[in-house]
Amino acid sequence: MGYDIMKNNNTKRLAVSLLLIFPLLVFGQKRVEAKADRLFQKRAYALAADEYEDLLKHNWNTAYAHKQLAFCYFETREFDKALPHLQEVLGNDDLPLRYIWEYALLLKAEGKIEESEKWLAYSKMIKLKNPLIPRLSQDSTWHPVALLERQEYKVEPVSFNSKYSDFGARIYNDTLYFTSSRKTPENNSNYSWYDEPYLDLYYIPLSSLDQTPKALEGGIRSKYHESSPTFFKDYKGKNSVFFTRNNLKSGQYVVGKKRINNLKIYKGEQKKNGTWDMSRDLAINSPDYSNAHPF
Repeated sequence: MGYDIMKNNNTKRLAVSLLLIFPLLVFGQKRVEAKADRLFQKRAYALAADEYEDLLKHNWNTAYAHKQLAFCYFETREFDKALPHLQEVLGNDDLPLRYIWEYALLLKAEGKIEESEKWLAYSKMIKLKNPLIPRLSQDSTWHPVALLERQEYKVEPVSFNSKYSDFGARIYNDTLYFTSSRKTPENNSNYSWYDEPYLDLYYIPLSSLDQTPKALEGGIRSKYHESSPTFFKDYKGKNSVFFTRNNLKSGQYVVGKKRINNLKIYKGEQKKNGTWDMSRDLAINSPDYSNAHPF
């Protein structure tokens, strides 16, 4: 009888312990998921991915975590990481069309043409109607990811590339200008979308491509993103540039009605000492939508 009483007491203690622990586990899951979703809504995909990976690590809401991770890794261009998560969610009945496209594109980019075509056929079978699907079946060039499989030009990296993003090259007055998120003592704060430093404008003389590029100095440079320069001489004959930047006022972040910081196109002018000052933003700009990438 004493053994039975002790056994019952132990059972009760176990039940009470489980009742106490279970809410903590649920709270932990909700906290991690809420944090991940907040980062996702802010388009901080690199940081959000870490939180969704934590959900998988604890086996919490795995179907949702796989779907979100597929999106995050696609946006951060980590296609090898996106692929297995896409494979996990392809059987979901409520899966958006975007995910099937992305899976087919990644397969096509890897040279798995037949398998890619099967998923495009599947998308038609379940009546996901979209005029781009037949076009994708015939032409693999319409989406940036599919360009990975094409080799129309011989491309060689330049010696001054960094391990971060380097793009948007322009040539003006025998100088190569480009956009880079390379880390420097002046540019070491990371942007949460890609977990890389903010974009800056750099230049290097065409006659000295073995040198280290330098950042454009002057009022044109901020602690946030600058990219996509297009150079020209204005009606006064001044060296000028249109470029893209986060919406700033007196150096401070400005958000629109939806609490999003959008992009604006600005004009800059070169001073006599060679530095560049921001002249003005354009009348076509607005805090409520983005204008970017003048060409």
